[in-house]
Amino acid sequence: MHKRRTSSGTLLVTEDALVVEARAELKGRLEIPWESIRKAVVDDGARWGYVSEVCRFPVYANRSDGPGYGALIGPLWSNAASLMPPGCPVASLDPVPARPPNVALILEPATPAPTPRGQNGHWSAGANSIVGLLLRVDDPNAARAALDGRLAIGDVDQDDLEYLIRNRDADSGNGVSASAAAS
Repeated sequence: MHKRRTSSGTLLVTEDALVVEARAELKGRLEIPWESIRKAVVDDGARWGYVSEVCRFPVYANRSDGPGYGALIGPLWSNAASLMPPGCPVASLDPVPARPPNVALILEPATPAPTPRGQNGHWSAGANSIVGLLLRVDDPNAARAALDGRLAIGDVDQDDLEYLIRNRDADSGNGVSASAAAS
């Protein structure tokens, strides 16, 4: 018997935007213009070793303009302690955190978020825009190839972390993290 694999959604790469369709989770689709994506991080977990199922997206003690000492500060996402600021407009839709995300997008400015459908996933009331999006794609290498050339792909630095901290108390409330299958 062949069991059909279900997906929480689809990640579409268009000329103008990155589009997340997660009909089981969202009333509508999330469309993120390319110019609103501050940074993309693709993390397949390989560099985390035995903790790859609980830690993703390393944050390094670097600045976007270069200075810093380069040491690993910790993970942006984790099932345990993480550097994601409390109250930052990022939440979860299945399978995140059941399975670790492997693509992170930092959005600047905040992007309007569609209304959640039902009580699937972890979504705080009042969320209407997001500054971060965590995705679980089937093939991180395909996602990297699709995003390369359109976005700055790299690791999270101190400037990115400070941006997330500044936006944790934005009027958006807690936002969204979604999972999607790359297409």
